[in-house]
Amino acid sequence: MERLYAPSGIRPQTAAPVIGTAAKVSPTAPKVTRTATKVTRTATKDLHTADKIAHTAAKAVCTVTKVPHTATKVACTAGKVVSTCQYVTLASVKVVLHPSEVVPPIRKVLLPVSELNLASTKLSLASTNLSLTTTQLSLTGS
Repeated sequence: MERLYAPSGIRPQTAAPVIGTAAKVSPTAPKVTRTATKVTRTATKDLHTADKIAHTAAKAVCTVTKVPHTATKVACTAGKVVSTCQYVTLASVKVVLHPSEVVPPIRKVLLPVSELNLASTKLSLASTNLSLTTTQLSLTGS
């Protein structure tokens, strides 16, 4: 081993204890580095998750915005169907619209659309089905 010589008055030392101390410190350094890497990865995952949550929230806001618009479209389409339809089939309390052809079954009454008053009807929109129901139907003859 190489001897280190100090200025006069100080005892000479070997380099071995210093190297040994450095060896004891160095295994801790990789552990610190690994821990720092894990923390960085976790922080990146947290940011990614936060980004996903923000994106999902943005989608939800967009969907909520679209729903009233779609309901307006369906109501508008329902109005068009009623106005372009030649006849409306009345079966008990349900109004069934047949835009292309009307098949009059037994016990059903066909009325021209111009004679149908929709003021007392309840409009129920569910997915693609259009259902017009009335609580009271009164037919008056002339």
